[in-house]
Amino acid sequence: MHPEIFRSFKISNSFYIAIFGNLIKFYNLKLSDKNMMPQKGNGFDVKNLLLLVFFGVVSGCAFTLNILALAFHQGLSSIKLGGWMAFGSVLFIFLFLVTRKIILWLVFRSTLPDEVKNKFSKYHTFTYSVFFLLLSGAVGIKLELLPIIAGLLFLLVQALLIYFLMNNQHKEKLFLSLEWLAFLFLISGFAAIIYQIVWQKVLFASFGVNIESVTIVVSIFMFGLGTGSIIGGILSKKYPAHLPNLFFICEVLIGIFGIASIPLIKIVSSMIVQGSLFEIGLSIGGLLIIPTILMGATLPILVTYLHRHYQNIGKSVGFLYCVNTIGSAIACFITAKILFSFFGKQTAVIFAACCNLAAGWLVYKYTQRLKKSQQSTVNSQQSIVNRQQSTDGKLTTDIPQNQLKFFIVLVLSVMTGYISLSQEILWFRVVSYTTGGMPSVFAYVLGTFLFGVAFSSYAVKRVCEKGKIHPVTLIALMLFLSSIVYYISIPFTGFVISHSIILGMFSIFGAVGLISFLIGGIFPLLCHFGITKNKSVGIYLSWIYFANIIGATAGPLLTGFVLMNYFTLEKNVQIICILTLILAAVVSISSPASIRIKSAMVISVALTVAMLFLIQPYAFADILEKLQYKQQFFKKAPFKYSVQNRNGIVTVGQGTEHTYHNDIVYGGGYYDGKFNLDPVSNSNRIRRAYMISALHRNPEEVLVIGLASGSWTRVVGDYPMVKKIAIIEINPGYLKIIPSYPHIASILNDPRSTVYIDDGRRWLSRNPDKKFDFIMINNTFHWRDGSTNLLSVEFLKMCRNHLKDGGVIYFNSTGCEDILFTAAQVFSHVTNVGSFVAASDVPFDQTEDEKRANLLKFHRDGAPVFSTDSANVHVLVNLVRRDLKDKADQLRSRTDLISVSDDNMATEYKTGVRRVYQPKNSWGRIFNK
Repeated sequence: MHPEIFRSFKISNSFYIAIFGNLIKFYNLKLSDKNMMPQKGNGFDVKNLLLLVFFGVVSGCAFTLNILALAFHQGLSSIKLGGWMAFGSVLFIFLFLVTRKIILWLVFRSTLPDEVKNKFSKYHTFTYSVFFLLLSGAVGIKLELLPIIAGLLFLLVQALLIYFLMNNQHKEKLFLSLEWLAFLFLISGFAAIIYQIVWQKVLFASFGVNIESVTIVVSIFMFGLGTGSIIGGILSKKYPAHLPNLFFICEVLIGIFGIASIPLIKIVSSMIVQGSLFEIGLSIGGLLIIPTILMGATLPILVTYLHRHYQNIGKSVGFLYCVNTIGSAIACFITAKILFSFFGKQTAVIFAACCNLAAGWLVYKYTQRLKKSQQSTVNSQQSIVNRQQSTDGKLTTDIPQNQLKFFIVLVLSVMTGYISLSQEILWFRVVSYTTGGMPSVFAYVLGTFLFGVAFSSYAVKRVCEKGKIHPVTLIALMLFLSSIVYYISIPFTGFVISHSIILGMFSIFGAVGLISFLIGGIFPLLCHFGITKNKSVGIYLSWIYFANIIGATAGPLLTGFVLMNYFTLEKNVQIICILTLILAAVVSISSPASIRIKSAMVISVALTVAMLFLIQPYAFADILEKLQYKQQFFKKAPFKYSVQNRNGIVTVGQGTEHTYHNDIVYGGGYYDGKFNLDPVSNSNRIRRAYMISALHRNPEEVLVIGLASGSWTRVVGDYPMVKKIAIIEINPGYLKIIPSYPHIASILNDPRSTVYIDDGRRWLSRNPDKKFDFIMINNTFHWRDGSTNLLSVEFLKMCRNHLKDGGVIYFNSTGCEDILFTAAQVFSHVTNVGSFVAASDVPFDQTEDEKRANLLKFHRDGAPVFSTDSANVHVLVNLVRRDLKDKADQLRSRTDLISVSDDNMATEYKTGVRRVYQPKNSWGRIFNK
C-alpha cells in the first residue's frame, strides 16, 4: 500500500472523538423509534451500548494495525499510530451501530414470533465478538482474508442464533414460510452468477480475451435467461399446482449440468475452434442455452407462486428479484476472493452445483411439508395450496388503479434493459482502465451493481405496497435522475481520484451502486402496473422479463461491440445519457400527469440535453489522464496520443526527457513499454530483446505475441538471421500509434513481417501446423485480468507444440516465480534474463564467442547496433557475459511454488494469497521499528 494513501488521511484524535460523541447522541435519539422494535425486550440498554462500543474499538484497532503492519512492510516508516487507531475504532463502531440497526429492522419486519425477536435483540450484541478474529493479524495472518472470513462468520452466527432461539413449532413454521422459499431463490441466484463468471473465464481460454468473447458469453447468457422466462411462464400457467416442484426440477438439472459444464465447454471449443465468429457463437449458445433457460424459468415460476400469497405483482417481483439479486451480488465477492483465491474454476462450479442441488432438495422438502400441513386456518401456506386447486395463476384480487398498456410496458422493458447494461459496460471500461485490469475488480463492480439493483427492487416493493404514486411519473423521474447522476459520476470520479486514490475508489463503487439503484427498480414497477386483471401472472411476467433481457442483450452487442468501436468512452457516456433523457421525456408525455408537470419534465430534459453538449469538453477534459495517473495527474503532461476502440484504450505519455525514445505506451491504463531501441539507454530494458541471438543459434522463423510499442519486434527485425516474423496483436489501436515513431514503424512494412489481429492463444489454436524457431511474448504483468491465458501450463504446452526442434519460448514473468516453476514443468531447460524466462528442450550452451559474434550481427539502417564506442562495448560485454545457467532442476525441486494452470489462475488470484501465515506482516514490525 502506497504511503501517500496514509498521508491523505491526517485527521486529529480530537476530531475522531467529536465524531464518536455525536454518533452516539444521534443513535440514542433513534432508539426512541418504537416502530422499529417491540415495546419491551429490545435488549439495547447502556450496558449493551458499551459492549458494542468495546467490540468496535477492539475490532477497529485490530483492523487498523493489520493495515499499518502491511504498509510498514512495504516501506512506510513514519506512522501516526494513535490517530489511525482512533480512526479505525470510530469507523468500526459506526459500522456496528448501522449493521445492528439494519439487522434488527429486518428481523422485526419478518414473520418470526415476537418471542424469538425479543430474544434475538437481547443476545444479538454478543455476535459482534466474531470480529475479534481480526486480532489474528497480530501474528501475521493475511490481512485481506480476515475481514471477509469474519463477515461471513458473522452472517452465519446470525442465522444460527435465530435457529437455536426457536422451538420446534417455530422451526416448522419457519420452514413453511415464504421467506424460506425466497431464501432458496437467493441460493439459486448465488449459484447462477458463479456459473457466469466461471464460464466466461473458460471461454476466454478457448477463444481469447477479447471483446468478441465477452459479447458472445454475455449475449448467450442473457438470451438463455430471456427464453427461459418464456418457458417458465408457460409452465407456471399449465401446471399451477406444481410450481415448487418445477423449481426443484430446474435446480437439479442446473446442478447436474454445472458439474459437467467445464469439460463440455472444452470439448465443444476444440470441435469449433476453426469456425467463424457466428459458428462459435451458435455452438456455444447451443450448449449453454440449456442451463440458462432453466435459470430464466425460475423467476416466473416462483413469482406466480409467491403472488398467491401477496396478491401484489410488484411486491412479489420486487421481493424475489431483490433476494435473487442479493444472492448474485454476494456470489461476485465470494467467487473472486475465496473460490478463485483458494481453489479454481472446476471447484467453483462444483460448489455452485452443490448450491443448486441443495436448493432443489430443500424446495422438495418444502413441498413435502406443505402436503403434510393440515392447519388451514393458522398456516397461510395451506391456503396457498387450496388456491392452487382453484386457480390457474390468474389475478383474482383487485388490481392497481394505474395500469399501463402491455405494449408500452414491453417497450419500456426493452429500453431500460438496454440502458442499464450499456451503463454497466461503460462503467466496467472505466473501472478496468482505472485499476489497470485488476482481475477481481470485475466481480466487485458487478457485485456492487447487483446490490444497487436489489435495494432498488426492495424500495419499489414498498412503493407497490402503498400504491400512492403513478408508475409512469415515477419511471420518468428514475430515468431522468439516473441519467444525470451517471453523467456526473465519471468526471467526479476522475476529479476525486486525482486527489486521493482511496476516496476515488470509494466514489467509483458508490456511483455504481447509486446508478443501479436509480434504474434497477423499473422492472418490478413495470411488472406491477403492466399485468392486468385476468392475465396469467407467470406468462405475462415472462414476456416482460424477456423484453428486458432483449434490451440487456443489445447492450453488449450494440454499445460494447459497435458504438465503442466508433466513439470514445466520453462520447458513449454522452450518447447513453441523452438516450435516457429522451426516454424519460417520452415516458413523461405518455403519463396521465397534468400538462404543467409534463411541460416541466420536457423542458428539464431539453435544457439538460443542451447542457450536456455545452459542458462535454470541460466535464471530460483530461479524464483518461486523471483515471490513469491518479494522484500523479498534476505532475504529468497530457497524453500525446490516445486510441479507443472496443478492444480497449491505448495511450501514449510523454517521456521524462521529452524525447520520443522515452515516450511510454499504456494499454488499458497500465504500462506497456517504451518506444526505445537503444541498448545503451536501456530505458525499457530493451537489452533483453537482443538476447534472442544468445538463446538460439539460428532463429529463422519467429513468432511475436503482443506488439505494444513495436520496439521488441523492431529489434527482432534487426537480426539478419531472422527470415520470417509473424506478429499477433489483439488490439489494432497500437497499429495506429506506431506509425508516429518512424524508427520503429518500418517493421510493419518489412517484407518479412506479417501482422495478425487476433488473440495469441486463439491464433495458435487455429493454426496447429505453424511451427517456429523462436516464440517471443512480451506479455503484461502477471496479476492483470486474463494474464493466465498466456502463462498457464496448458498454454506453454501449446507453444511447445508450435516450436521446431531446438525451439525456444521467451516470455515475461514480471517477477513471479510461479511462472518460472510452471515453465520447468513443461520444458527440460529453463533460464532467465532479468524478469524474462527462456525455456527449451535443448540447453542454452552458447559460448561467449558465439554470443559476441551473433550480437555483432545486429544492424539497423545499414549500421551495426553495437558500434565500437565505449558505451556500446560495455553493453556488448554485459550481454555476452550474461549468466544463462539452467535453473530447471532447481525450480522443479521447490515445494513453495504453484504451477499456473487454466483452472487455478494462480498468477491472477493465488500468488501471495496462498501464504495465509505471513509473520513478516505481524504487528511486531510496527512496535519494534
